[in-house]
Amino acid sequence: MADNQQIDISSILIDPDVPKLYVNGFIVGSTSNDMFIITQCATNTIGMILLSFTTAKTLAEDLTGMVKTFEEQTGQQLLTMRDIQSKQLKTI
Repeated sequence: MADNQQIDISSILIDPDVPKLYVNGFIVGSTSNDMFIITQCATNTIGMILLSFTTAKTLAEDLTGMVKTFEEQTGQQLLTMRDIQSKQLKTI
């Protein structure tokens, strides 16, 4: 979130010096002061993000808004990983 800053996002997306991760799994947790996200790809840990609670809440709100907009634009309700796992377990 950078409402008060001018950021050229397209330049960041194509900058080869900016690390990029593909994540298809995660583990979240917290200490008494901060939160963390352990990022995974195919069950392999590939990184960790440390966040203050304020930053984590702001990120959660921004991501929720983006997903809601995507669902409204496409007319498709996205399933969460928990939804998919639950449906898969019912078929076993």
